[in-house]
Amino acid sequence: MVDTKTVLAELRTIKRAISNVVQMTGYAEYGDMSEVSIECETEDFFLRDEFNLIIDKLADMQARIEYLMLPVVETSTLSRNSRDRFETPSGYELTCGCGIEYLHTAEDEDDHTKWCRSSVEHNGKDYYIVGNREQRLSGLTVRIRRSY
Repeated sequence: MVDTKTVLAELRTIKRAISNVVQMTGYAEYGDMSEVSIECETEDFFLRDEFNLIIDKLADMQARIEYLMLPVVETSTLSRNSRDRFETPSGYELTCGCGIEYLHTAEDEDDHTKWCRSSVEHNGKDYYIVGNREQRLSGLTVRIRRSY
């Protein structure tokens, strides 16, 4: 059995290779395969379409791995501030679209307490966590990752 630190180290290595492919194809800059020359042959069009699907997934994996590499700079609980938004004691304020990691507590014996990644949105009445609208934000344990 392998531990999470070993997996993270391997992902760090893989990220470099993914970054190279994403850069050289032009996907990082243009969001498509602009830097890959395509001959007017049936096989090249097929390959371009397949490459686009692959590179799109690789770019998503690259972003997820980069996120995991960000340091956790704060672990605390949320409270409502004077502007009716939720914030951490350090003043990190959550607004629509903000990414969030929150501690999901076990609801039954088959469930586990674990960190979950989502984002915060507003429904016109109050803020909620995407994918877990029933979760109360006030008093919720969160952690914040940030690059310096």
